[in-house]
Amino acid sequence: TRVDHTIIIEASGDRIKPLPIENTSILYSLLINGYQDSTLKFNYEIHPPNMVGKDVRNIEFFDKDTVKIGRLLDQDGSVRIMWGNTGYLVKTEEEKGYARLLFLLAKEDSDSNNRINSHDKHQLYLSEVDGSQLRFITDRELRSIKWANSGRELLLEYYSRNKAMENFPRRADNDTLYGCFDLKSGLLYNSIEPTYRN
Repeated sequence: TRVDHTIIIEASGDRIKPLPIENTSILYSLLINGYQDSTLKFNYEIHPPNMVGKDVRNIEFFDKDTVKIGRLLDQDGSVRIMWGNTGYLVKTEEEKGYARLLFLLAKEDSDSNNRINSHDKHQLYLSEVDGSQLRFITDRELRSIKWANSGRELLLEYYSRNKAMENFPRRADNDTLYGCFDLKSGLLYNSIEPTYRN
């Protein structure tokens, strides 16, 4: 069982010093909005299991020697959630192949205020553990997200009041759709009923 706790990090300028990704040799650094003065020092909060805090516009990835691997987004956007499955995986070679990062992010200015921030529409994406091969999963509004099957699947619960419901019969106002994204096949399966796997 994981207990949520707050991590306070000393930061300066517009970035957070590189942090480790659990059970990997990869580090990541958050690029944040609103702090342009590189001499300004402040405390930044992260609430695990979420690996990002407020106002994240991009993420840089580094190897264990802090050599930059790359950025998550080609152009800055907004990242509300970053959540890895590496803490759920045993360290076998087979399971290392399942290591992924999940993101809830916005790449476009959906509210037309000439900036991309936490108020824009965020969508679910998945990447390799070094931030590469970023792939779109869904744009449906999510009620909950859970890693399942020892981190090999992602269980999604969608809000029912969504365009996606047009293809499914409605039984009640609080109906939800469920999804299961399989990391091995790369497929997202949706249904009216929840899909629970061990």
